[in-house]
Amino acid sequence: MLLERHMLDSGAPMKTVIWIACIAAAILGLGTVFYRVAVMAHTHVVSFDTYISIVLTALAVILAALAIFIGLAAIWGYQQISSQAELRAEKAVGEHVAKLFAENNVQEMIRARAEEQGDRVWQDMIAETPKANEADNRTVGDPYP
Repeated sequence: MLLERHMLDSGAPMKTVIWIACIAAAILGLGTVFYRVAVMAHTHVVSFDTYISIVLTALAVILAALAIFIGLAAIWGYQQISSQAELRAEKAVGEHVAKLFAENNVQEMIRARAEEQGDRVWQDMIAETPKANEADNRTVGDPYP
């Protein structure tokens, strides 16, 4: 919605139409010039096949330019959407964290969690400590011949 409002405020769609019209006019103008050159070079009459190939070549160039323009617009649009999403995510996370800090006693929560983890580590150390004077005399591998 923000992107659409920005595009309408900046007149981006109208600018796009104007650019496409300018490119199309330039290509058709070049096609006409090439047509005139082809007419003057050979005869005063150009066959329909030659004229159609000139016009279709101009159309292909217009479509190629349009494809490039659409690709660039897509890249620009993706970057805009990505940056807006990042800004909104940062804002939402900041508001959420501020709300959590305001509603809860965070220092007490951290102390309780650290104490719980410390107790778990201590219990693991006690459970895994080998008893004194207890040896394991089993063989590890095959006996040596």
